[in-house]
Amino acid sequence: MQDFSKLRFVSDLVNESAISRQQYLVYILCFVLVAVDGFDTAVIGFVAPAIKAEFGLGPHSIAILITAGLLGAITGTSILGPAADIFGRTRVMLVATFIYGGLTMLLGTLQSFEAILAVRFLAGICFGGVLPCAIALTAEYAPHRKRSSLITAMFCGFTIGSASVGFIAAWMLPVLGWRAVLLTGGGLAILVGALCWALLPESLQFLVARRPGHKSIGHILGRIAPAALKAGWVPQPDAVPEGRPLRALFEARPMGGTLLLWLSAFAALMCTYLLANWLPVLLTQEGYSVSKAAVVTAMFQVGGTIGSLSIGMVMDRRRPNRVLGAVWAGSTFALGGIALFTPFPIAVAIAVFFAGVCIPGGQIGSSAYAAAWYPTQVRTTGISWMSGIGRAGALVGSLVAGGLLALGLGMQMIVALLGIPMLLGAGAMFLHERYVAPEAAGPETGSI
Repeated sequence: MQDFSKLRFVSDLVNESAISRQQYLVYILCFVLVAVDGFDTAVIGFVAPAIKAEFGLGPHSIAILITAGLLGAITGTSILGPAADIFGRTRVMLVATFIYGGLTMLLGTLQSFEAILAVRFLAGICFGGVLPCAIALTAEYAPHRKRSSLITAMFCGFTIGSASVGFIAAWMLPVLGWRAVLLTGGGLAILVGALCWALLPESLQFLVARRPGHKSIGHILGRIAPAALKAGWVPQPDAVPEGRPLRALFEARPMGGTLLLWLSAFAALMCTYLLANWLPVLLTQEGYSVSKAAVVTAMFQVGGTIGSLSIGMVMDRRRPNRVLGAVWAGSTFALGGIALFTPFPIAVAIAVFFAGVCIPGGQIGSSAYAAAWYPTQVRTTGISWMSGIGRAGALVGSLVAGGLLALGLGMQMIVALLGIPMLLGAGAMFLHERYVAPEAAGPETGSI
């Protein structure tokens, strides 16, 4: 019989125990949640040309529409991430899912571009809260030995959801129109949110730290480690930081390490969102049909899914920051391939696929890295602020793409220039080497 007296914290129990069915249920439900989040986040890039045509808008309207959602997401990450460290990961994540699902359905009924911009901004606020909560929840139910693999596998739901938009939009847009695509995405979010409300537990580490007497602790403990509950084992709570969330974040981990993570997220998400949202537009300007451009762009998310799974497994066996740095440095070859082979659809689809393997695949890996690096008491805040800075990069990328197009630059030059921020992100991850064993503000030191 296992000696539970040697274990102090929930993380110790999770690390020393086999993965239970309850933990696998958490991973699966988070996967499904972020899949619909990915669908509704990416959908605007695919329906934007149709919205532009219906309302007779100018050439900058797509940039404005994409920017509205990004501004909302930046706002949401700065608010909802810290809120999840106070009120709970599951509660904040599901409320955000219900709201953005309803708002996405509302988008499909609006009759003015100004109303669409306002509602997309509000929906973006909720988008900003789902992913950080899902990452934190998965990390806190995952043993250190498989944390990167499990987080990246869960995060694949986002890339699969994003990729599915391309295939669904390619079929629905010519037949049912852009409004049907939005109604479908919003309805799925509400249905999945209702399922998770019934089945998804709160983080046990969060409850022990913030609600030590909560009645759910014993129930969840009995589901993931019934022998520990039977033996009367009581986990000790992590220290809860005082003060404002951002101050607590810098007290929990060295400022230099956090700033490097922000730089890497800014660079990677700048490139990810620029390609995901602008590639359909750039390809159509190069003579591709709308359907062909949607399929080629979907390969970016397919590559991200395969890349994240592979990168996560390697990160569990090698220095994760070195893995990420090497992957992002290697992305420059894929970007060069897109620029070089633009006239050849099959070749450019292959290059887009490998760009997806490296760029969003690596970005997913960096989220797993951050989840391991930050301790429980500020984990969602750390992930959400990193995501918020990254989305600021996405906003800059969208504005830069619009500006470069206005200057007359073609697709080849715009894509080639993305190699610069990716090299900066790679450098930031290599420099994070000095922070791989930081002093933790609390008992949990993480797995890196």
